[in-house]
Amino acid sequence: MIIRRILFLLLIFSCLDFQQPSKLAAAVAKATVSDTVSEQEPEADTVAEDDAPDLSKVNEFKELKAAFDKLQEQEKAKLRNATPKERFKLMKEKTSLTPFREKVMEMIDVDPASKDALEMLSWWSENSFRLGYSGLFDRLVEHHPESDLLGGHVPRMPRLMKREKAITTLRAITKKSPDDQTRGAAAFELYKLLLESESGDEVKAELAELRKALKDEYAEVKVRRGVTIGKHMEKLDFAAKLAIGQPVPEIEGSDLDGVEFKLSDYQGKVIVLSFWGDW
Repeated sequence: MIIRRILFLLLIFSCLDFQQPSKLAAAVAKATVSDTVSEQEPEADTVAEDDAPDLSKVNEFKELKAAFDKLQEQEKAKLRNATPKERFKLMKEKTSLTPFREKVMEMIDVDPASKDALEMLSWWSENSFRLGYSGLFDRLVEHHPESDLLGGHVPRMPRLMKREKAITTLRAITKKSPDDQTRGAAAFELYKLLLESESGDEVKAELAELRKALKDEYAEVKVRRGVTIGKHMEKLDFAAKLAIGQPVPEIEGSDLDGVEFKLSDYQGKVIVLSFWGDW
């Protein structure tokens, strides 16, 4: 079958006139020129970072929300009416929303412990993917540690904050939050961060305290992917046993002659372990 295809291709090739472009080549050339022209056409107008909205005259929170919603609708309308290529560029060049974050922080800081401030923080939290997180966690922890808004953000803190800042914030949550779920999640994230720290006496003492709390008080608290802290701690404990310098976990089995043995029988000797199987 393969030989027939090769002979067929050779036959076609021998019939081609290389002095005159074939219709296929002409069509390909025409399509290429067409694509080039279309690529050189001017791009649709996009919203640039420099076109950030002027919020200097916005004095009330409801006005700020209305301006934000209007901008969101404008961006959605542009995306709906854009071609796939234009849509990709629009997604990359959305309007800078820094002025909205700065304005809401200004409003919150007038009376950060008030109910109005908590309402603004709630709105900010709901739109944090667009507005950014800078300043959000600090205000929640300092002025509204009892709020359930913190719980959903705790797993993100190690990724979104500088390491030392994340450690300080998580410590504050474990002490201030009245909610077991939030405190447990914060303690778990803090424990993992401190495991990566330089091992000083203070860190070791804090790790021991956190470890006890995670196993005794927060074992049933569900965190990542709905898995309990107790289950996560089991995995962390097993991983710790496999760290360099730690004794190898016990292995039991039978040798090629069917004789039972334990790895510990060879303690002090240089051995090679080969794990294999067939299915």
